[in-house]
Amino acid sequence: MQVMVIEFARDVFKSTSVNSTEFDPDPTYPVIDLMPDQKNVSTKGHTMRLGNYPCKLVPGTLAHKAYQQDMVMIQERHRHRLNIIMISANLCRKKAWF
Repeated sequence: MQVMVIEFARDVFKSTSVNSTEFDPDPTYPVIDLMPDQKNVSTKGHTMRLGNYPCKLVPGTLAHKAYQQDMVMIQERHRHRLNIIMISANLCRKKAWF
């Protein structure tokens, strides 16, 4: 998912300087970064964010089509340390990606 977001953002923003801080510690345009509560974690064992959260599917998107057509809310499960930076997500949303 992260690499897909990076590639899409590179296309949307017409820049090869888009990246994840996991791959490039200081990218010009970061779209994926450590979650704030993970930035000061030095011992990585058992420190990932685990759980789920309600996620609203936008009708007409590929994500919505992948689920049952009448579903609008799903529970997104996750286990990770990195997140899509929301300003990047909002810009991509304006380009009708999700």
